[in-house]
Amino acid sequence: MFSFRYARWIIVSSVIPTLLAAQKTAVKPVIAAASLKERHAFEILLNTVEESVVSAAEAMPADKYGFAPRDGEFTGVRTFSRQVKHLATTNHILAAAALGQDPPADAGDEMGPDALVTKPDIINYLKSGATFNSVQGPVKFDNLGENTAEKTLTFQWQNGNLVQTIPTTTSGSTAPQYPKPAWAQ
Repeated sequence: MFSFRYARWIIVSSVIPTLLAAQKTAVKPVIAAASLKERHAFEILLNTVEESVVSAAEAMPADKYGFAPRDGEFTGVRTFSRQVKHLATTNHILAAAALGQDPPADAGDEMGPDALVTKPDIINYLKSGATFNSVQGPVKFDNLGENTAEKTLTFQWQNGNLVQTIPTTTSGSTAPQYPKPAWAQ
């Protein structure tokens, strides 16, 4: 599943290669204050949506997961459980697309795995997340937003070489340079 925390990770990690490449150029990258405000606002929106979806899924009693309005214009709509599975599955599909990968085999037509029928199973699916391969290795987030598959590594250009800097406790890491030395002309 593509968790909302994973959306933030995709956005942030897509900026890192650009900044790394920019460090090698003669022009110093500048992140405008407006961009930081927009990013912060987007993170707030993602947090709000995640909290709303997960809290609604957790608050609905298990015996009501089969609920769907049946009268009037609501004929044929998804049950609550199918809607939650749809949201979770769509997150899986969007995460795979963002990484240029195939969608999960059990995604089906956005309806999710048929084997998921109980409230606990559906909530675990909503929170769990799939494992995706990134340029830094496998990525899988737990329900706290922590990458449980691998440690994320950060790199920095130092003296013309791309070196691993964070986490500093990982073998092969070099202390990050901050502030960076002046740009050579």
